[in-house]
Amino acid sequence: MSTGVVARVAPSAVTVKRTVPSGSTSSSTPATAVKRVQAGGHRSIALLGSEGPDDVPDTPRDTFGAVIRELGVDPSRCPVQQCAQTVQDRDQAATAVLTAYPDVTALFAYSDLIAVGAIRAALRLGRQVPESCAVVGFDGLPLGELITPALTSVHIDTWQLGELAVDQVARHLGEAADTANVVVPHLVIRDSG
Repeated sequence: MSTGVVARVAPSAVTVKRTVPSGSTSSSTPATAVKRVQAGGHRSIALLGSEGPDDVPDTPRDTFGAVIRELGVDPSRCPVQQCAQTVQDRDQAATAVLTAYPDVTALFAYSDLIAVGAIRAALRLGRQVPESCAVVGFDGLPLGELITPALTSVHIDTWQLGELAVDQVARHLGEAADTANVVVPHLVIRDSG
């Protein structure tokens, strides 16, 4: 359901990982991640995106495009590859990008699980991570610490998101005033990017 539909149907709603009409700061950390990779000398950066609705605003896909344009990087050198959330699809998506665009030196993944597939694909293709192919994920899952090289990722505190959502529902049921809470993600810098 699109954010606009939520705003019309349920003007008092608890939304999680969605931008509400008043705005959000969730795009700032993905932008920091892309800028970090670009500052490391990477000029051809690809996005490995998750298949999903195009009407969900403020996604890493939207942020990626905006940041690439802001940095003055040629968008034609920054392909976007969609993939399903299966292990095989994640590996194939990264392999497809790195094969079709051999000048890509960094991958920004829509999720940490996609990023793990990207690391596996890059290593299988003989690329060194992060030297010849940096990889940054989006979720900040503990899994990122367990792989080699350890995954750099945009971390979102989902526990805090859940607590705030429950608090907001309780406030709504108690007819308390609506509040806006924003969980600000942060970049966890590890070895991959």
